[in-house]
Amino acid sequence: MELRDLDIFVAVATELHFTRAAQKLMLSPATVSSTVRDLERELGAELLVRTSRSVRLTPSGEAFLASSREVLEAARRARQAVEPAIVFGAGEVPPWPALTMAVINALDEQWRSCARPVGLPWAQHLQAVLDGQIDVGVAYFMRGQKPPKLLSGVPVGGPGRCGALVPDDHPLAKRGSVHVSELAEFPMGFVAREFNPDFFDAMMTALAADGFTPVLRPQPAGPFSQNVIQSNTIAQRLDGGWSLAADFLTRNPPAGVAGLPLEGLPNVRTQMWAIWRATLGKTVQQHLREVYRKVAPGFDLDRESDPDPDRSGDPQWS
Repeated sequence: MELRDLDIFVAVATELHFTRAAQKLMLSPATVSSTVRDLERELGAELLVRTSRSVRLTPSGEAFLASSREVLEAARRARQAVEPAIVFGAGEVPPWPALTMAVINALDEQWRSCARPVGLPWAQHLQAVLDGQIDVGVAYFMRGQKPPKLLSGVPVGGPGRCGALVPDDHPLAKRGSVHVSELAEFPMGFVAREFNPDFFDAMMTALAADGFTPVLRPQPAGPFSQNVIQSNTIAQRLDGGWSLAADFLTRNPPAGVAGLPLEGLPNVRTQMWAIWRATLGKTVQQHLREVYRKVAPGFDLDRESDPDPDRSGDPQWS
C-alpha cells in the first residue's frame, strides 16, 4: 500500500464517482478502478459498493477514509518539513492539465523536483492562490481589471473577445455567430457576484459600456457555480439560457453545448493569466514567467481580439 493508493481512494470516496475522481487526479478511470480493487484485496474488506448508477462507502470504507486522510495529512506535513513544494493547480478542462504538465516539465531541475500538480477546477484557482492552497494557477481577468494584491503572473493568451455558450437544443445553437441583441430575451447564466466580486463588477461594467443589460441568472453555490464550464452540466443548468465564454471555450465547447462567436460586445474582453503568490522567491517567479512565455504559445489558447491591441488597459503586475 502506497500513499498514491490512498490518494486515489480518498478522491473516489470524496467524489463517489470513479470518472470524476480520475479527472481530478489526471489518471485513467481504469487505473483508479484497479487501484481501489487492489486495496480491497490487500485489506480483505469491501470499501465501496458500486452499482450502475451510484457509488457509496461501506462502514469499512468510511473508517478507512478517515484513517487515509490522517495518513495523507501527516505525510504532507512531513514532506513540507524537509523539502519545499510548488503546488500547481492543474485545472480539469483541456488544455489546462496538459499546459500545467508542460510547464512543470520545462522547469529547471531544482524547481521541477519540488513541483507537483493538484487537480482543481480552474475557476477556483484565483481564490486558492490567495488562500495559499496552491502556489501557481490560472485565472481569467477582464481587460483593464486591477489584479488582487499579493499576486503576480504573466498572460498566456488573449485578450480575446467573449463568445456565447448555449445548449445544443437552444434555438440559436446552429447559427454560425450571433449578435448579443438576439440573446437579450434569454437569461444569461453567470457566476454569482459573491464568488468573485471584482470580476463580476468588471464584466458588468464592460457589458454596460456596450449598451447591453443581461437578464441575469446567477448560479447558486455548488460545483457548477465554482466551475461553469466543467462538463455538459452547463446544458442542464442553463435550461434554455446562455453564458458568456472566453474565446478558447467558445471554440472548444464541452459536450452538449454549442459555442457561438458573439458580435456587439467590443468591450467585453477577457485574458487568461498564469498567476502565483507574490511571496514566492524572485528567482522562481522570474523562472515561471520565462517558462510560461515559452510553453503557452504551443497551446491553442485565447486569441488576440485584433492584430495590434492597445495594451494600456491590461492588468499590471508588480
